[in-house]
Amino acid sequence: MIFRIAKPNTTVLVLLLLGAGGSAIPMLAFFHGYFLYGLFFLVVWLWSLGSLVNLCLINRLVVNKSGVEYIKLRKRYKMSWDEIKIVGIGYMPIKQPGRPKMIYFSADGISCPILYGRVVDKSFYMINYRKMIVEEIRKYWLKEIDGLESKSDFEKRSNMKKKLT
Repeated sequence: MIFRIAKPNTTVLVLLLLGAGGSAIPMLAFFHGYFLYGLFFLVVWLWSLGSLVNLCLINRLVVNKSGVEYIKLRKRYKMSWDEIKIVGIGYMPIKQPGRPKMIYFSADGISCPILYGRVVDKSFYMINYRKMIVEEIRKYWLKEIDGLESKSDFEKRSNMKKKLT
């Protein structure tokens, strides 16, 4: 199954705002005779729009029975399920309520509950957390997903609570 890196609702909203609102500034500058300012804002607007289209529409993650593939504009990274040592849920260190969760795949065997300074490369991929992605991963990944509570952990905790009461 193919997943976009950015969440679909965010993608549509940002592209609509940037596309509609961002083009107004260069047009107003051209209309009022400020050609250099208009040209500058047009270049900035096109660069921003191109970057967002690349992030939101071109970058994607493919999860299937052979493994996981991370596809960028000019690069493709692929790891088979045998190569992957850890699949987990990590957090971006951003001071916001409800820190953004990320699903990561690591071939180097390092658990990353906080994804500070990690970049996507041939041995580490990450994508925004979505329940649908976790369900797809569980079809092929038979080990525990680091950072998610497994049923056995939940049962152990509930049994401990029963013994204490």
